[in-house]
Amino acid sequence: ALVWLVLDSPRLGKLARRRAARGAHVSAITFWELSMLAEAGRIRLGHGGSPDPNAGVDQVASTKQRRLARLGGMLRAHGHAEAAAVEYEKALALGPDPFVAGKLAHTLAGLGRHERAIELASPLLAADDGDVAAAVTLGTSLVALQRWPDAVRALEAALRVSPFDPAVRCG
Repeated sequence: ALVWLVLDSPRLGKLARRRAARGAHVSAITFWELSMLAEAGRIRLGHGGSPDPNAGVDQVASTKQRRLARLGGMLRAHGHAEAAAVEYEKALALGPDPFVAGKLAHTLAGLGRHERAIELASPLLAADDGDVAAAVTLGTSLVALQRWPDAVRALEAALRVSPFDPAVRCG
């Protein structure tokens, strides 16, 4: 979790230390800096929450694949990873799609099916070495299978592209 602290009083310093001790990434910013960023449109202030599980699903070309991928995303977001994997597999069976393959690989890695996750993530990373999600999925699956040299290469590729991404740095 990323916590923005608006430095307004000494009390917030204690809050920052407590949040950091619990594992949150704390970034200090003055109120003036925060307001300038918001006015410039560089950040949007919201109420937090979790990211959209279906972000990017509109890039799937086939309508049927898109619907199955959207259903898979909703199932995964609600803790039904096994059912999500089934829907992603159905979508992928209709034709190759990098978005669906990436979502399926990530879901399968979370379920402990690392061989299949590697099988799906490897071509994605080979096709686009800037695909951080594929590199992280591949790296974590390789770590789980104790294939250390390949895991190091995959995770280093992810770090080169996105060195400050918590998913890359923390797995």
